[in-house]
Amino acid sequence: MLLRYVATKPARTRKIASVRALRCSACDRVITDEAHAIERGGAHAHTFTNPFGIVHQLRCFARAPGVIVECRGCRGFIGWRCRGGGEAFYGLLAERLVSR
Repeated sequence: MLLRYVATKPARTRKIASVRALRCSACDRVITDEAHAIERGGAHAHTFTNPFGIVHQLRCFARAPGVIVECRGCRGFIGWRCRGGGEAFYGLLAERLVSR
């Protein structure tokens, strides 16, 4: 049996426990893990429309070692590193993440 410890944090940064790798949908490189999923603004996933009218669904993660706004494998755009209130997190495009 595999157990993972998840530290207790304030509700807005609550971690969602798992041990499943999430990969780039284009090149299959590991981007992050479900264990790094966090909530921001009361939810893990958020939908927004950019100024060009394109709708995006973002998923929030505390860590994403395979990302610097683009996949380190194929260099495809995958999300944003966000900073606010002294905390940083990754907002990754849901359609660019797959679990295998």
